[in-house]
Amino acid sequence: MPVDPKYFDEIFETHLPYEIDMLRWAYERLEVEIEDPALCNAVIECFCLHARNLIEFFEKTGDVSAKAFANPSYAAFPGKGRAVTSARRKLNNQISHLIHDERTDEIAEKIGADLRLDYLNLIEAELAHLAQNLLPSRKQSWSSPAQVVRITAGPPSATNETRQSTYQTPTATTDVRTVTISPATPWTKEPD
Repeated sequence: MPVDPKYFDEIFETHLPYEIDMLRWAYERLEVEIEDPALCNAVIECFCLHARNLIEFFEKTGDVSAKAFANPSYAAFPGKGRAVTSARRKLNNQISHLIHDERTDEIAEKIGADLRLDYLNLIEAELAHLAQNLLPSRKQSWSSPAQVVRITAGPPSATNETRQSTYQTPTATTDVRTVTISPATPWTKEPD
């Protein structure tokens, strides 16, 4: 049975922006030390879950995937096959599947700050690539959730934000988060 066109609109205008926003939200929260270990793990898992969902969305070939919204020549992650395979494997094995093979207690082998930064940049680059290849009928409604681009992986400060227009922190009466995106500018961290 064919997919209802309204479902495509819902994916593109609601669910995809949600996945992007949650990935960025989790990354930003992890830039600040979280003292509660359970909360820290939950935010790491949030980041990893949304990273995995977005990678799957870009790579899928079925009805509801990035290809459904892009020009026929669109191919996800051009020239980044090895990085994507590694990210997908690590996200699947360490977060999504309770298997012994690649689960580890070794901190250096876990999905830490450096890998999260790599995954975020990989996904941000693919979002920019998708935006360049959107079908004309989708370009008008493309509204990638915005982000604050930071230079460091450390806590936010006045000197490590490169671009920010508006940012509203959710309050008791609002649940709004709007900031300006610059997908062409990768997230980076200062050298050690």
